[in-house]
Amino acid sequence: MSANNTPGPWTFGQVGKGQVFDIIGPDVTGLGREVVGSFRASQNTKANAANAQLIAAAPELLAALKEALGILAEVGAKHAEYHGTAQGPSSVGAAYIRVKSAIAKAEAAK
Repeated sequence: MSANNTPGPWTFGQVGKGQVFDIIGPDVTGLGREVVGSFRASQNTKANAANAQLIAAAPELLAALKEALGILAEVGAKHAEYHGTAQGPSSVGAAYIRVKSAIAKAEAAK
């Protein structure tokens, strides 16, 4: 993710009876793997495990988005028809805008 985030890869694990999920990052300090975050679900459901898996995939997803942003920019620069019209951006231009927005959201520091 950004320089302020724990680097990937991340995994997740259920704690106790499965209602608490820890998101676990790599050992970056030499003291063992790091708990990046944790959340408690009101019930042990498949959706909660899927949510934890999605959170754990965040570093790889962000890296893929950054790669896609570069490819979209390259395609847009080489092909004028991908720039869109006065009515709005082309599908490539719209994808570029969404990808850039998602990256900015992921890297926003509060």
